[in-house]
Amino acid sequence: MKILITGLGGFVGPYLADYCLQKGDDVFGTLFPGHKSPREKLNTFECDLNAKERLKEILREVGPDIIFHLAAQSSSTADSFSILFNNVNCQVNLFEVLRELNLNPVCMIACSALEYGFVEKNPVKESFALRPLSPYAISKAAQEMAAFYYFKQYGLKAVIIRAFNHTGPGQRNAVLPSFCRQIAEIEAGKKEAIIKVGNLDVHRDFTDVRDIVRAYFLSVKHCSFGEPYNVGSGESRKIQDMLEALLCLSSKKIKIEQDPDLMRKNDIPKIQADISKFSKETGWRPEIPFEKTLKDTLNYWRNEVKHP
Repeated sequence: MKILITGLGGFVGPYLADYCLQKGDDVFGTLFPGHKSPREKLNTFECDLNAKERLKEILREVGPDIIFHLAAQSSSTADSFSILFNNVNCQVNLFEVLRELNLNPVCMIACSALEYGFVEKNPVKESFALRPLSPYAISKAAQEMAAFYYFKQYGLKAVIIRAFNHTGPGQRNAVLPSFCRQIAEIEAGKKEAIIKVGNLDVHRDFTDVRDIVRAYFLSVKHCSFGEPYNVGSGESRKIQDMLEALLCLSSKKIKIEQDPDLMRKNDIPKIQADISKFSKETGWRPEIPFEKTLKDTLNYWRNEVKHP
């Protein structure tokens, strides 16, 4: 099959491309202009998905059977309007171009557990209300609603995945890679033996990215169109416990120091996925132990610090 991955240059994109290639599919990907391909011998196109005519050229050339729509702006440094406009407009452009070209591939939309916001109880079911607390989370809720509309109105084969925290080697802007990078810098003598942290009391549902891409692949094969699905580990881990496990993997004596700049006003105390709906329809369960995720991510950053 022909598979198109938008946002190929992000954290998840390269893992998903590798997984699809191993399955024998033809893989294509879009890269934001100026970004380099994360893998050699991949069919890539430079494209800002806001540029509708360029997107039309690519879709006409590829004629994909499956689209994994991963591209999104998530930077906290961007203004709210930019995040909302970019993420919704890019997806609507994608849907409109598919309609204009009379293409109807299965489209997996990468949404987020952040759409739930504060939850009154755990584990979180897909039936829970969406109460997003950030521009990014609002944009993901809007993407999901747009996908449902295009499914109902035009028969777009949209699969909606609400992914909980996913992490692993190669990730940069998240809590686990921040801890791992700091430990690696301390071990290499490039930083004083202090780790700067935010709120360590919160609980999050972490899944290894290598399990996540397997879930994404199964979703386009087995999930019902227009329906939301939680994808996560089904377990909730305290950030402090994760940090302490990482510190046990290092021989250095490291001090922990809270940084007020890393504290978030609307930090969700705890979130845990109910993945029964997704597991029932796909047979998927996470397979990679969290201890392996920690070791692999720390070793990735040790190598990055030694060979920047």
